[in-house]
Amino acid sequence: MKTLKQRFSTWFNKTHERFGPLWADRFKSVLVEGKGNALQTMAAYIDLNPVRAGLVKDPKDYRFCGYAEAVSGQKKAQRALKFLTFGA
Repeated sequence: MKTLKQRFSTWFNKTHERFGPLWADRFKSVLVEGKGNALQTMAAYIDLNPVRAGLVKDPKDYRFCGYAEAVSGQKKAQRALKFLTFGA
């Protein structure tokens, strides 16, 4: 697998006149801190990723977001959001 990934990266970089690992700048480790419910903090962090990436201005406008599903009326997503907000 390593050899395949290296060969693909080399080909892609030559084809697109770029260098380095393909996903070097895309994925970063971020320490998420918050007082209170850690699960709620992480859910908010994840749902706000498309906003930080500049894809949408509001997370409800991103179709692959659990918050957007809850706002649109999807019952399972609403129950999950209620659980994150108010607990069991």
